[in-house]
Amino acid sequence: MDEIVSRDMLEFRDNQRAERYAERTVYNQLMTVTTFLKKNGLYKITGLLEAEDWPELADTDPDPYTEEEVRGLLTVANDFQQLLIRFFVSSGCREQEVAHLEWSDLDWIRRHHRP
Repeated sequence: MDEIVSRDMLEFRDNQRAERYAERTVYNQLMTVTTFLKKNGLYKITGLLEAEDWPELADTDPDPYTEEEVRGLLTVANDFQQLLIRFFVSSGCREQEVAHLEWSDLDWIRRHHRP
């Protein structure tokens, strides 16, 4: 993995776009990969992606799911998916927060997520 170069990251980005993922999803996938590489000491702080390589995101707030929509998701979800849905709804965490959450981030006494 220490041989990953800029071209690899750009191909990954372009592949995500070819699969017709939304720009927000492409951005999140790139962020997940770069965070993983950096956390494991494999990502050089500079050189893999320049600012212009990242997808441009509109500054919009997503519409939250209604209670009815959440109930609908829970009725069709398998056990693991139900667990994830309940965690998201109960914690109020966003996808990237959950993706990078570690046990030490949870305060079991006060029952909340530490920033």
